[in-house]
Amino acid sequence: MLRDPDPKSRASYIRIIGYSASAEFVITVIVDPADFSGVTAWKTRGADLRDHLESKEAGT
Repeated sequence: MLRDPDPKSRASYIRIIGYSASAEFVITVIVDPADFSGVTAWKTRGADLRDHLESKEAGT
């Protein structure tokens, strides 16, 4: 799942949400669109996790 721009970012970063096989959970990564470097990441929960799981159930 991609949110461009991240709705909570004042710097117009991109939010990427997806399952990490190595971490074995859904992860949120914030990326700087200028150079696609990672800014921060965390274990996804709340509305982002719900949206991710619903999109997977719907097959999108």
